[in-house]
Order: sequence, then C-alpha cells, then structure tokens
Amino acid sequence: MKSGVILTCVYNDWTSAEVLFRAIDLEFSRRGWNWQLVLIDDGSRETRPPDFLNSLVSFSSVEIVVLRRNVGHQRAIAIGLSHIFETKTMEATVVMDADGEDRPEDLTRLIEAQSALLEPKIIFAERTQRSEGATFRFLYEIYCALHFALTGYKIRFGNFSIIPRKLLGCLVVDPNLWLHFAATVVSGRTPHTTISTRRGLRLHGKSKLNFTSLVIHGLAAMSCYNEIIGVRLIFCSLGLSTLILILILLVLIVRLATPWAVPGWATSAVGIFCVLLSQVFLIVLAFIAVAISSRKSHFFYPLQQYKILIDEINRIR
Repeated sequence: MKSGVILTCVYNDWTSAEVLFRAIDLEFSRRGWNWQLVLIDDGSRETRPPDFLNSLVSFSSVEIVVLRRNVGHQRAIAIGLSHIFETKTMEATVVMDADGEDRPEDLTRLIEAQSALLEPKIIFAERTQRSEGATFRFLYEIYCALHFALTGYKIRFGNFSIIPRKLLGCLVVDPNLWLHFAATVVSGRTPHTTISTRRGLRLHGKSKLNFTSLVIHGLAAMSCYNEIIGVRLIFCSLGLSTLILILILLVLIVRLATPWAVPGWATSAVGIFCVLLSQVFLIVLAFIAVAISSRKSHFFYPLQQYKILIDEINRIR
C-alpha cells in the first residue's frame, strides 16, 4: 500500500509532531511511498512554527485543519475522519498520535499488515509492552477488569490504527465516534484485528493528560456500551433483590420457627433488608429510564455536523 492518508491531532505539541513526521518521511522515502497528511489543530494556544513540515518529501499534501475551540482528542479524531471521508479518496487512513508514543516503525508494520489482508478490517496496534510507571499499569488493569465486567468486551488498544476506506463510512455516521474511537469500532461490531506493538516515548515535553482526564476518557469508552451496561446492572440488581428476599425469609424462619431470635432483632433485620430492596428497585428503575431516554436523545452525527467546528483549513503543500 503505497498511498493513503495519516490523521493526527495536535494541541500545542508542534515540536513533537515536527520530529515525528520527519522520521516518518524518511521511512516512507526509503519505501517509495507517497501519502497525505491531515493534522487537526485542536484549538492550540501556541503559534505554529512558520516552517512547520514544509520540507517533507513523501507527502503529496499536508493539511492543517484548525478547530474553533479545543474539543478533546477523541472528538478531534471524529472531525478528522469525517473530513477525510468527505474530501479524500485514499484507500486507507491511519490514525496516530503526534507525540511519538506511536512509533514510525510500527506505522509501517500497520500499513504492510493492511496490504496483506484479503478482507477489509481495521487493524489496531495492541500494546504488549507499556512505558508507564507501575501505578498507572496497576490502575489500568483494574480499569480493564471493570470494563470487561460491565461490557463483556476486552480492549487492549487505543487510537493507533489503520482503517480501510470501505469501513470508514460506517464509523463517521456512528454517534459513538464523538465519544471514543476504539470503543465505537468494538461496540459497532466493525471487523477489526490487532498486531503487537510497543509503546514509544514522548519526543518532547510532558503529556497533557492528567488523572482526571484519563478517568473521563475511560468513562467515555464505557458510555458507548450504555445499553449493555444497563442490562447487566439490571440483572445484577435482580440477583441482589433475590438474595435480599431470601435473607428476609431466613430471618422470618428464625424468628417464627426457632427460639434463637433476640427480641427486636428480626424487626431490625427485616427493616434493613427492606430498605436495601427498595434502593435496588429504584436503581433498576433509573437504569431503565436512562436506557429509554438515550434512544430518544439527540445525537451528534460526526459526518453531518463536523464542519461547524472547523475554523479554517491551511494547506502547506
């Protein structure tokens, strides 16, 4: 696959993007590839360098899509994919970060793996070795376990991927794309596979993501499965209700059929269990209300509405 388009998002991190794409330019020139680059400027406050990426050899065009405001990484990806679907005809689109954590050598592996496929699939870079500290990895494993328990899906990959043109259309009309790219692919049952990669190191500066941002990112991923999570929690609540009713029955048996009950104990125990049962019942009603209202709510369809967030498009070449 000698041609395609790379989508990346930048928020102030112009230095990392410059270093990364010069390295990619060298990799592509060795292979004789000629690609295009679409860079989403996600409301950067720092001014872009005047000679930014103006000497690339292996990119036939470089576009910088400037957004009116910072919308966050996932929404910037949704805007970029919609823009590419509507304005480009390339056979594949690569989504990658611009900070260097997605390595150029893994990019070439993704492209070659896509070329080898017989049927169109999205290929994700699965992290088999991470560069974060022990605390992050521990919390990440807890999140993965919780994600699997609530949704039934395992996710071991992020944004770094290559998307064939035939599958891009179904993504840009999915409202979940506005929330989380990878979860949209999985929840929408879009054909996908993975290759093993190692997470790289940032080329410059520090990550803009803090703990709060990471939690929001994780919740956004799970929100793509809100109906599945709702049903699972309903069944869990029904199971707890059954257990509480059994405990109430056991308390009544002990009170009425045995001499073991302490005066006042049975009344207190049944009262506590009834309060718990009413709480579970209210939770079930809340889940049902949320599931119903989510189907009636207005969705943001990326392909239909993304243009209102674009301020300007600068073509470097």
